[in-house]
Amino acid sequence: MVFFFPIWWSGEPAILKGWLDRVLTPGFAYKRNGKKIDGLLAGKTADLFLTSNGKSIFYKMFGSTVTRWKYFILRYCGMKLNHSFVLGEMDTKKMTPSYLQNYMEKCSSTIPTIK
Repeated sequence: MVFFFPIWWSGEPAILKGWLDRVLTPGFAYKRNGKKIDGLLAGKTADLFLTSNGKSIFYKMFGSTVTRWKYFILRYCGMKLNHSFVLGEMDTKKMTPSYLQNYMEKCSSTIPTIK
């Protein structure tokens, strides 16, 4: 699975959160086995491509959205996070068309080809 979304208030937009709540449900994405949780999406992988007005270094230093997705959403369901990229400082002069093009090329070279 590939997810592209902006980071709003240290998390995903509400519509994506709602999708997670409706799709990653018990019996489909995970099941309880006594005190243990079995991820039913084992063998599946995900990539995260995020944008933010904050500096991307903060997400590398403190985790936040990527850490929560890796451990508490994806891994909980048995999925592995392949790649995560955060494009920060979206509201600065740093965001030139060529800078954005480089980010998109980085993203597209990371996503596996669908056959």
